[in-house]
Amino acid sequence: MEICKLQNTHNQPIPRAVVVFLGWGMSAAPFYNLKKAGYDIFLLSDYADYKSGESFSPLISALKNYAEVVVVAWSFGVRIANDFMLQYGDRLPVTRTLAVNGTITHIDNRRGIPESVFRLTLRRMSEPTVANFIRRMFAEAPDYEAFVTKYETSARGLESLTAELEMFGALDVSDSPARWDLALIGEKDAIFPPDNQANAWRGTAQLEKYPSWGHFPDFQHILDRYITDKSRVGDSFSAAAYTYEQSADPQARVAETLWARLCAEFETRDERLPLEGRIIEVGCGSGLLTRLYADRVNPPTLELWDLAPAGSHQWHEGARYRQCDAEIEIAKLESESIDLILSASAIQWFNSPSAFISRAVRALRPGGILAVAGFGPGTLEEISSITGNSLPYIPINKLIASAGTVGSDGLGVEILFAEEETIIADFGSSRELIDHLRLTGVNALSRSSVGRTRQFLNSLGPHPSLTYRPYYLILRRL
Repeated sequence: MEICKLQNTHNQPIPRAVVVFLGWGMSAAPFYNLKKAGYDIFLLSDYADYKSGESFSPLISALKNYAEVVVVAWSFGVRIANDFMLQYGDRLPVTRTLAVNGTITHIDNRRGIPESVFRLTLRRMSEPTVANFIRRMFAEAPDYEAFVTKYETSARGLESLTAELEMFGALDVSDSPARWDLALIGEKDAIFPPDNQANAWRGTAQLEKYPSWGHFPDFQHILDRYITDKSRVGDSFSAAAYTYEQSADPQARVAETLWARLCAEFETRDERLPLEGRIIEVGCGSGLLTRLYADRVNPPTLELWDLAPAGSHQWHEGARYRQCDAEIEIAKLESESIDLILSASAIQWFNSPSAFISRAVRALRPGGILAVAGFGPGTLEEISSITGNSLPYIPINKLIASAGTVGSDGLGVEILFAEEETIIADFGSSRELIDHLRLTGVNALSRSSVGRTRQFLNSLGPHPSLTYRPYYLILRRL
C-alpha cells in the first residue's frame, strides 16, 4: 500500500489530517493539487499487497501525532477504509468519515459492483480495458481529458493493476460497517451502480446525491464542503466575541429554549437536575446559555469549552475555561466521569456531530444528562441557495441513532426530549442581514461567502429574512 503525504507549504506543524483512500488503479499524482486549510493530506493507493489487519502500521505511525483525523474513501478504497476504522477508529481521533461512490460490500449484485461485471473486467484485463475504465469514470469529456494526462504520466503497469484487482476479488465483502457519517453518490456513476450504493448505505449512513457526478467525484469540492476549517471558525467567532449578543437573537432563543425544555422535563418527572456534579458546556461563546444556569452550580465543577480564546465577558467566576476543540477533547474524557453536558448552537460546526454525541454519552455517569441544541438541514437556506455554501447539517434523527449505538456496549440511553423548530429572522435591509452574519461570526463557513452574498442579496427583496432550523435533544444515560 502506497502512502503519499502532500507537500506541507505551511511554516508550522498542522494539527489535523485528512486521509484519502483512493480507488483501484490510482496513484497519488493526479491528486497532488488537493488542499485543505488547517489539514495535512495523505493519499493512499495501490492495495495489491493489502492484508487485512497487517497493512496499516505505516499509516498509524504517520498519524500518531495528529489531534484529529478525517477519513475520505472513494470507490474500492471504501472497503479498505472500513477495515482501517474498525481496527483503529476508536484508537485514533477520527471525526468525520465520508464514503464516495463506493461501498463496504464492494463486489455484490445489489450493494456493490455486480460480480459478473467485476469478473469480466478481471478476465479481460488489458491496456484497452484499463483505458475504457478510465473513460467511464467521467460523466463529461472535458473532465476526462483534464485527468488523463495526469494519470498517464504516473500510470502503474498492467501487472500491478491486475494484482490489485485480484486482491479485491479475493477480499470478502464486509457486513460489519464502521461508523460512516455520510455517503456521497454520483447519479451518473457508470462504475458503481448508484442504486446499489443507495441499497448498501440505507440505514447506515446519511446519503447525499450529486446528479452531475460520474464515478470520479470533485475531490476539492468534497474537502471544501464537508471538512470544517476550524481555525477559520475559531478566528471568526473570536472576532465577533464582543458583538455576538447584540445580533444573535436566534441563537439566544435557542439557548433559552434548550434550558427551559431541560428544566421542564425534570420538573415534570419531579426530579432534580444534576447540577451538583461535574458539568461541561461545549461552545460556551459569550455565555448566552451559561448565564441561564450559572447561579445554580458550584463554579469549580464547571468547565467551559470553546474554540475561541476566552474574553473577560466569557468567564463565569470560578469556572475553568478551556480553549479547545471539543470534538477531540470529548474523546479523551474518562468513561462515566461527567454528570451534565450542555451545548447550544455549536455542534453543527463539528466535523462529526454524530461521533460527538456517541462519545459524550460514553463520558456520562449513569443518570448523567446530555442536552444539546444545534441547527439542522434548511438552516440559512436563503444564503446557500445564492452562494452554494452550506454546512453539511445533520438531521436530528441521525443524532438520535448515533446516541443509540452506545447501547451495543451495554449502556442504555433514554431520550427525554427531541424536537425541531423553525425560526425566521427578519431584517429591515440587506445591510442588516450582512451585519447579522458578520457580527455573529456565522460567516465562518467561507472567507468569500459574505462577499458573494452581498452581490446577490438584492434578489431577496427589500426586507430579507434568514431561516434557522434548530433541534433540541436531551437524553439520559441509564
